[in-house]
Amino acid sequence: MKNTILKACAGFALALIGINAAAQQLPVCINHITGYQVPIITNAGQSNPAYSTLDPRTGSPEIFLNIPVLQNLGIDTSPYTLTFIVEHECGHVNLGHLTTGPVPRKKTNQEELAADCYAAHAVKKLGFNQSMLHYVLIDVDKLPKDPDHPAGIVRAANIVKCFGK
Repeated sequence: MKNTILKACAGFALALIGINAAAQQLPVCINHITGYQVPIITNAGQSNPAYSTLDPRTGSPEIFLNIPVLQNLGIDTSPYTLTFIVEHECGHVNLGHLTTGPVPRKKTNQEELAADCYAAHAVKKLGFNQSMLHYVLIDVDKLPKDPDHPAGIVRAANIVKCFGK
């Protein structure tokens, strides 16, 4: 689906993305190196709920957001959670965690925590308060756990710490 720039807010552009029957606003990820908007590709048929990678053809970063997979995991696809997830993936883009390839490179626990911290700072700048963050923390605990992702409680503590800075 195409992203349409809607407006600038606190240094972040917002995009209107059609998701199922409803449209939701999500932040636009800007690549800090190039200054270009990173495309957000929704419902791309992957089994991952969300990931970021470099396009093997162009070397440009891309973010994939799979709404049905998120919903199947029991994740509330509210603007709060989707905004946090996009900002988390934008963190991977801007923190240099990406490699080229059709399959996303597994990130380390430290890279995941750093991307969570990036997202916590970004959503705070977007105007999130503690109540909004609470919804995100509930959903973070529902994300799949694997050797490359810290446990939900570790991620939640990190997010709260970063949000408070």
